[in-house]
Parts: sequence; structure tokens; C-alpha cells
Amino acid sequence: MARAVEIMAQVHQLERNALRAGVNQSFVIAHSHYGDIIDLETMSHDYAPSYEVHELEEMEEVVAPLS
Repeated sequence: MARAVEIMAQVHQLERNALRAGVNQSFVIAHSHYGDIIDLETMSHDYAPSYEVHELEEMEEVVAPLS
């Protein structure tokens, strides 16, 4: 049982590492396309506050096939 718990913890850590790598790659791609004109620090906090929920949902639909 202890071994199963340990394996699950390792899998969870691998998932977190993969997510972190994916987010990092997205930031590198954004930076490579937009250089210094994009505020990566602000981008790391959340969506821009000026959007309504339905607008964000539409954006997610547009980018889903690309991710």
C-alpha cells in the first residue's frame, strides 16, 4: 500500500512538472513573438481584467485546436 501511495505521489509530481514546462514554453513562445512589448509579469497573474466571461470562453474555443 505504501508503495502505491509513493507511486501516485511521483505521478502527481510528474504532472505538475509537465504543466509547469508547458506554461513556461507558452511564455517563451509569447516572448519570442512579441519581445519586450508584452508584459510577461502581468500575464503570469491571470487574464486581462477587461474581458467578460463569454469573451474568454470564445478565446478558449479559438485556441483549443492549437494547444
